[in-house]
Amino acid sequence: MSTSQEQLWEFRDQACGVCGGREFRFLGFHGGEAHREFKGVKTQVVQCRTCALIFPNPMPYPSGEDRRYNDVQDYFDKVMQASDAQHRATGDQLALQAERLLGRRGRFLDVGCGRGGVVWAARKHGWDAEGCDISAEFVRYARDVVGVNAHAATLEAMAYPDQTFDVVTLVEVIEHLYNPAETMKELRRVIRPGGLLYISTPNEESIYHSVGNLYYQLRRLDWCVNLCPTWNLYHIYGFSPRSLRYLFKHNGFWVEELTTYPGTTPVPDRRGFWGGIERIGTRAVAQVANLTGKNPYMYAWARREE
Repeated sequence: MSTSQEQLWEFRDQACGVCGGREFRFLGFHGGEAHREFKGVKTQVVQCRTCALIFPNPMPYPSGEDRRYNDVQDYFDKVMQASDAQHRATGDQLALQAERLLGRRGRFLDVGCGRGGVVWAARKHGWDAEGCDISAEFVRYARDVVGVNAHAATLEAMAYPDQTFDVVTLVEVIEHLYNPAETMKELRRVIRPGGLLYISTPNEESIYHSVGNLYYQLRRLDWCVNLCPTWNLYHIYGFSPRSLRYLFKHNGFWVEELTTYPGTTPVPDRRGFWGGIERIGTRAVAQVANLTGKNPYMYAWARREE
């Protein structure tokens, strides 16, 4: 059992969270002594040979009180650096895109709704919208400050009736889930035939990640740049276009749109020779990623099979 940022962790052997496979390739260690700022706890990161999902194995699970998402301001303003206005702007785009793809409005669910910005925007555009999130603190803010319909529970715990929703969104959520395959089964159950599912998540097979891992190999370090399972954003699963398409295909969805985009890649502020190399490399990699389409973020719209 280990501790990081006041959070206790228990490490367990883990099968692939998408396909259940147990054939992996080693990518490197990340966290603790395998992090240039010593963030989190050192974990081994692997990639599934069947579906290409990236994850830590053994997997760190919160032990004792789960403190990861207790502070609304710290998580969204300091860690994610995303304001209420930015979340609402994202919700505006999603509500309009969903209506374009579906041809109408209907019932809308945002899973992992956070402070409720997407739900607020969808409702503004005429959707019958609600959200759910595992953080009671986030949901309290969504209800009391933003004024939307939100529930402090997982999607599975909500136990919605079959075929309840026309559209479900997961905005930067799936990389946090401990059992994405089970969540996908539940999503298929609660989305109506022909309904839409939106997922956005980092692309862990971007050029940024590939070059970053090669950089560590050239320095003879058994480190990798993938994921942050025990600190910061707590990303425990790393998807790519390959693994995301696999997840959709094997759970009754077909992809309508899948796009990578640049987002914001932090430029290292480390001093010295290696710090200078990292800054130059990060900027160069960002330009190459834009040219090749292998950007560090992605989103997809998928439709539930009829």
